[in-house]
Amino acid sequence: RKTAMKNGCRSARNPVVWPIFLVFVKFVMSSTCVFS
Repeated sequence: RKTAMKNGCRSARNPVVWPIFLVFVKFVMSSTCVFS
């Protein structure tokens, strides 16, 4: 489990992951607005 945590932190620092994460958050926010 410790290695998984390390990999998560490493991927979080990876700049390539951030745009995908932001798009995912945007998608979730828009879907919550539609369903609510």
